[in-house]
Amino acid sequence: MLLNFGPQHPAAHGLVRVSLALEGDVVVRADPQFGLLHRGSEKLCEGRSLLQALPYLDRMDYVANLFQEHAFVRAVEQLGGGHRLGGLVALTRLILDELSRVLNHLMTLSAICLDLGAMGPIFWAFEERELIMEFFERLSGARMHTALYRPFAFGGGGEAWIARALPDAIFLVQRGARFASGAFLGLVSNRALRARLSGIGQFSPLKLSNYGVTGVIARSAGLFLDRRLGLGGGGYGGYLQMSLRSFCGRRGDNYDRFILRAKELLESLRLVAQGISRHQEGYSNVPRSKFGSMEALIAHFHESMGGG
Repeated sequence: MLLNFGPQHPAAHGLVRVSLALEGDVVVRADPQFGLLHRGSEKLCEGRSLLQALPYLDRMDYVANLFQEHAFVRAVEQLGGGHRLGGLVALTRLILDELSRVLNHLMTLSAICLDLGAMGPIFWAFEERELIMEFFERLSGARMHTALYRPFAFGGGGEAWIARALPDAIFLVQRGARFASGAFLGLVSNRALRARLSGIGQFSPLKLSNYGVTGVIARSAGLFLDRRLGLGGGGYGGYLQMSLRSFCGRRGDNYDRFILRAKELLESLRLVAQGISRHQEGYSNVPRSKFGSMEALIAHFHESMGGG
């Protein structure tokens, strides 16, 4: 039987179509066809200012949108002379990037479990995702498409406002071990899950290296590539000043990728806790009076909104 998987399938909404050849329940051939969805974001950005173009980046990966925003603002900062931000701005971005990574891994891990027949984890995961998105909403006014970062600055309401908001993230970190154990860690040694993930989607380090694959897929095969630490390219943010562990697998299959994402989820929560502690220490030396007059406040608002 020939069967088309996607692009109308909920797990492949317009991004990919896979033509499957089946013999009973066994897939004997799969022909993936990528790139069916193109929304013209590049063309839309051509006629807009840099700040007006920023919200389009949120739509490119709405599961972990702040990574897209971070890449955009870093590109703008490079064009502006390669200025590398340090201090509280870089630390704030690090904290929110890692919360975005938690959003991403919660979605991926719980969807894997659901597709394999375990319904419980997705209820745990989406409760935590709601709490994180509510935190983002407090910072930006939006849950998913936050448009939060700004080139050469953080955005939002200034250092004092951010310093007051970040301690709320401690609540999210404190819940981390509870929801990770309840949702995923109990499944790691589950025989059914291991049988359905082990040896599936397996890639060799050589193939991944030849195709330029990075991220958790490359690390699952033992390729130690982590841009946060400058491995495989220049580092960014304040990761080199943090206590950060990067994990690698051995087999390069779906089971290794499941394990790595579970480990990275817990590591991200640990980084958020570190970042909040350092942010609170650094904020004690920040001047409290940022604007000396109403005119200075209005000028700052006009500049940060791109003159609009």
